[in-house]
Amino acid sequence: MQCPKCHTENRPGARHCRQCGSPLPQAPAPGSQQPGSICPSCGSPVKPGARFCSRCGATVGGAPASAPPPQAPRPAPPPAYIPPPSQAPPPSQAPPPMLDAYPSPAPPARKRKFPLALVLGGIALVAICVVAGIFLGPKVWEALPWSEGTETPTPTQTATPFPKSTDTPTPESTESACDTTDRRAYLEPGGALLHVRFETPGCPEQDIRAEVFGFQSRTARIGGDRLFYWDELNETGQSITRSGDFQAVTAPPGAFVGYAIAPDGSRIAWGMYEQNGESVTSRIYVTDDQGGDARILLEQTFETADAVLNFEPLSWSPDLSTVFAAQRYWGIGGYILFPILPDPIRIDVASGTATSLEAPDCSEAAVAPDGVTLAYTVFQDDHYNVVIRNLDVPVEIIVPGTPGFYQAGDLTFSPDSARLAYAEALGEPENEAYQIRIIDVGSGDVQMTVTDWRPQFLNVAGWLDQEPIVVTEEGSYRIGPAGRELLSSYRFLGVWRTAP
Repeated sequence: MQCPKCHTENRPGARHCRQCGSPLPQAPAPGSQQPGSICPSCGSPVKPGARFCSRCGATVGGAPASAPPPQAPRPAPPPAYIPPPSQAPPPSQAPPPMLDAYPSPAPPARKRKFPLALVLGGIALVAICVVAGIFLGPKVWEALPWSEGTETPTPTQTATPFPKSTDTPTPESTESACDTTDRRAYLEPGGALLHVRFETPGCPEQDIRAEVFGFQSRTARIGGDRLFYWDELNETGQSITRSGDFQAVTAPPGAFVGYAIAPDGSRIAWGMYEQNGESVTSRIYVTDDQGGDARILLEQTFETADAVLNFEPLSWSPDLSTVFAAQRYWGIGGYILFPILPDPIRIDVASGTATSLEAPDCSEAAVAPDGVTLAYTVFQDDHYNVVIRNLDVPVEIIVPGTPGFYQAGDLTFSPDSARLAYAEALGEPENEAYQIRIIDVGSGDVQMTVTDWRPQFLNVAGWLDQEPIVVTEEGSYRIGPAGRELLSSYRFLGVWRTAP
């Protein structure tokens, strides 16, 4: 079939020219059209009776009509690539498909989503592993061969017997017989978890190890058969018996300053305060050994500009009729090694009447267990003197300090009130050195037992067998005529003495 436009020969039955794309005349099927139903111009079939071709507008029958205005040829779609005549396909081969000049964009990539159930399952699995590690981890660790001897912290305060440590350099540890008159309390440091140890020399089967929380070591006091301390995490008092039983001690209202425990442990004098804007109300309460039956013994309000802002109880008289206290300054900064407790007072428990002990320029004060001997430090030139006074009779002794030692403190009386131990320090942060002095209260004679001691910190913690005990970062030392001797690698807290 020949194209009427470009005269290219096309295969029979083709609808468009393979060269120019023009429509090709179509031959009607036999018997399907009436004569004269083919457009003589474009060869398209027309309906019977039609005067014009519906495709090209040519006259197909009837009276001649005026020719339609010439129309611009329709733009043909972009032709497909047609090879030159030398590469033209044979007539029987179909032309290649036409390519779209503007291909459709690819559909956007779908985002990958994780199933919600998978995410929740992963979170639950992590939570189960964490909980299992908390509860089972310590037990697994204890079962490992290299974990022997390690301690597993427990969430509650407990006390359990423990074998006496063989590395504690205590001479009594080699004794075979129990000294039932001697029961000692030590603090075993251990980071966040601390332990109080109760030891009886020569009786390891009676030793107790109690786990404590929030233990404030400066508040450790022995009264009666118990060790009292302030729990700074729970802001309450606690006590532990010699056998390791715990008992909570309810504190009066306010913020804690300090307390004094009666010698028999039956009563407590508390120092508490409340701040109200620019003023501070300081009170001393008296309670029973569990914090009950609280009553205000002394109350005073200070303005913050006055500097003296609260009271701290020091001790009780043996008959529990008097509480001794001092005023504690608040917000003092600088390099301070010892407590500053000036202006000691005596308070009658029955009436609440407070009387000054007339200690001018006092830096730190202490009252002996007998309730009649007062000691306090006074700075003079380049050292601190110690004043010892009998409160019943107007007699006092002034013990000169060591020149060049700019700080002194930790005044600690022996249980029989006959001697006083304290520490002196150079007061030089980069070259600190301490020395321990023991004063005979009756005569004022001084025994210099230890000099040029250079620990990181030092505290006169108490007495044992008529010898003072000093605590440093290395442990507890017994101070004797020959110097210092390591008593324990733990921190000495106190001792119970009972008649044999």
